[in-house]
Amino acid sequence: REGNVEAMKKFISAGFSKDTLNPEGDTSLHVAVMAGQESAADFLLRRGIAIDSKGAKGRTPLMAAAAAGQSGMVNWLLRQGADPQAKDDEGFKALMISVREGSPKSVEQLAVYDRGDLDNALLLAALLGKANVIDSLTNYGASVYSRMEDGRTPLMIAAENGHADSVRLLIDGGDDIALHTRRYRSWI
Repeated sequence: REGNVEAMKKFISAGFSKDTLNPEGDTSLHVAVMAGQESAADFLLRRGIAIDSKGAKGRTPLMAAAAAGQSGMVNWLLRQGADPQAKDDEGFKALMISVREGSPKSVEQLAVYDRGDLDNALLLAALLGKANVIDSLTNYGASVYSRMEDGRTPLMIAAENGHADSVRLLIDGGDDIALHTRRYRSWI
């Protein structure tokens, strides 16, 4: 967590296992990336900790960095070969975790690796009211016209949940409010 590579070297040379987990179930690599400690993370990777090792909740270090809002580490891990398609125990990939945490920079870095899930990510952002990531998602190709299985669009979802900032962004993003108003009225 402190990024003290010298102390880490001493622990390893004294026989401390590099694969030791903390009480939460994370490896030292998870801890380093959550703290934004690139030099410590690099040291651990060079010592053989797997870049996609599973930690608490089945999350990889990439997911842990995304959850912690460490966009610099997300970018670094992707450059080191981390798998952006891996899923945690709840079935979430790093992109969805970044949306859930409201981390636009991480969303931007992950969007290019997960274009097939951008519409679902936008629906999640609308549901949770994560206005700060909506612009990032639409800039990378998420469609404001995407739909849930029941036909609701991100605009409808944001409005139903009282997320005014998200509603404004979705309208600015080109959503046709008249179309949605007609359809919504037909449902009630």
